[in-house]
Amino acid sequence: MTLRRPLSIGAAATAALLALFISPPAFAQDAPAEGDQLAQAADSVSAVQQATDAPESVAGYGVTTSGQSIVLVNSEFRDAPELAELAPKLAVDEIAFIDPAVADAATDVAGGAGYLADLGGGSLGLCSIGFTAWSPTGDPALVTAGHCSNDGAISEIALSKPSGDAAYAGTNDGVDSNGTGVAGQFGFSQFGGPGNSPGAENAPDSTDIGVIDITNPALTLHPSVTDWTTAGADDLAASTIAVKNVGVPVSGTVEKSGRTTGVTSGDTTVMIEYNDGSIRPTEILDGYMQVSGRWVHGFIGGAKSDPGDSGGAVFQGGQAVGILSGGPAQVTVGDDWAWYTRLADALTYTGGYTIALDIDAPTVAAVTPGDVLQPGETITVEVPTNATELSVTQNAGTPETLPVDLNTGTVTLSAPEELGDHTLSLTALNGYSASAETELKFSVDEAIAVPTITEQRVDAAAGERSAPVAVAGTGIAGATVTVTGLAGDEVEVLVADDGTWALSEQTVEIGAHEVAASQRIDDHSSPKATAVITVAPAAPEVTSVTPDEIFSAGSAPTEIAGTGLPGSELTLVVDTSQDTDTTRAVLARGELSTDELRAAPALSTTTVTVDDDGNWVAAVDGVQDVGHYDAVAEQQFNDVTSAGTLLGYAIEDTSTVGGGSPTPGTENPDGDLPVTGGGPLLPLMIGALLLALLGGGTVLIARRRAAHNS
Repeated sequence: MTLRRPLSIGAAATAALLALFISPPAFAQDAPAEGDQLAQAADSVSAVQQATDAPESVAGYGVTTSGQSIVLVNSEFRDAPELAELAPKLAVDEIAFIDPAVADAATDVAGGAGYLADLGGGSLGLCSIGFTAWSPTGDPALVTAGHCSNDGAISEIALSKPSGDAAYAGTNDGVDSNGTGVAGQFGFSQFGGPGNSPGAENAPDSTDIGVIDITNPALTLHPSVTDWTTAGADDLAASTIAVKNVGVPVSGTVEKSGRTTGVTSGDTTVMIEYNDGSIRPTEILDGYMQVSGRWVHGFIGGAKSDPGDSGGAVFQGGQAVGILSGGPAQVTVGDDWAWYTRLADALTYTGGYTIALDIDAPTVAAVTPGDVLQPGETITVEVPTNATELSVTQNAGTPETLPVDLNTGTVTLSAPEELGDHTLSLTALNGYSASAETELKFSVDEAIAVPTITEQRVDAAAGERSAPVAVAGTGIAGATVTVTGLAGDEVEVLVADDGTWALSEQTVEIGAHEVAASQRIDDHSSPKATAVITVAPAAPEVTSVTPDEIFSAGSAPTEIAGTGLPGSELTLVVDTSQDTDTTRAVLARGELSTDELRAAPALSTTTVTVDDDGNWVAAVDGVQDVGHYDAVAEQQFNDVTSAGTLLGYAIEDTSTVGGGSPTPGTENPDGDLPVTGGGPLLPLMIGALLLALLGGGTVLIARRRAAHNS
């Protein structure tokens, strides 16, 4: 919300507009129903008009989304003494002031946001196209504001030249047709109540909508809204926002596209002046406003507009929600704003016109072009969420329309019973809106055995990003196996007499590759078998610490370095629990990652990127206590993790060399001799001395080694 320019609309009108659109909270049990609040506001409308003796004193009314009934009073009556006396007696919750809305179609300004019409006497009527549409019989049409037809006085319209429109040119001078001649003519229009009457408050059929039937067969309509970035090239369809659905407005950002100001955006909450002098945020998503003296069912928003934008598209993301009806001639207080016809409601009065939707093409799950299916095998078609039906044409026959399962968003088909090649043409539908066609070619054949593929994991050599792989499997002797998935092209190989087949070695990049194979014999083909062939990076090397290296307490490494594949992610995991049996058991089982180690409660884990020279350095945090530690280094590239490189090292306490007392906390928890440390030769020296003195020296050496390794 911004204060863009002064509001000329009265604060009283603002109040009436706010009350109509705000709904009461669902949890307020004693709050009146929205219908009751609307009735209160309607009663207040009559009271204000009678007290001021001026029908134009009320600009609008409604129920705000915060649950307050509100009357929006024309700002010209802000200081009316009759209103001051009446206000405390009104049943409505709020009174606000707003300038009356006026239709944005400007008959005296050259240009048009999409189209123009000759009003005679040298005057042009300029308006904007809202959305492309379909007539009740499926013919192309446009939706715009009803007031743009000048109560039916305008029939034929022509498209304007985008580079001359104010949205691009910055001026309304030089507005001209785009040269395609007459585009179409109004097929229906209504501004206010039925028959272009003034309408009435709280009357849903008081609206502002018109439809234009396209009569020019050279025009191609697209289900989208231009963003005006390509207006200079006079091709508004080159850059658009796709229209996926039609819906009701919701709280948040709202956008408008029109020929005068292009694409603008604002919030559904706008700042307006209340009768207590305050300027407050107000949101009305469903209400009524008098636009040039006629009631229009709609909602308010802050997407800026100017004359000539009338009829323009109002949307939230890919959802069409409104048509620009009018806005203040001048803003004196609060936010700039506009009043929009609620599109979904207004369409119900057009006699069956619908908005053209952009629908994505359907996709087929688990079946790819060229697959061989069995008779009756299931084919599942996934349909976009804004489609309700699927058109299916088999082998250029008669199309069949099937409903979409709205719970799963799919349509289930069955492969034909007839053997041979088949083609399915699939189109997603919603009314007359249709997606691009998806074509699926496949074969139907009798069931024969599926070949097998041997899953493999191959480690690349150090520093290499690929490795030679020979794909192999089994099949029917003499059959031709077709393999896809490695090199991108199909490769054929014969099954040997012993029922095995193998491809010659191919160089395969590091990664997990799904390979498919089917076999064919005696003019019969099998379904596909799949397997994953994985090429892994080589295990990294550790260069800064040697296996089983011993460090004295306080001098253990705080980082470990090594080499690996440039660009890979190197992970170093140190098992600080000193449970070497667990660590080594993981590696002994042939597991190729440290997932189990990562789940342990006591770990130091560091991940770094191997640099361009193939070097890495990983920090080791908090590993300084006396004991034995296992570390595992692995590297990941293209989402594949290498084998782990195991590194064991020890930290010993040298403070007890010479028979001194052990450092507190270093005694063996099992009650054996204290860990003395001192280097790899010290235990042997002590053991030899004990062996010379005692016959049981061997036992003591074993106990001392046990303490050393604990």
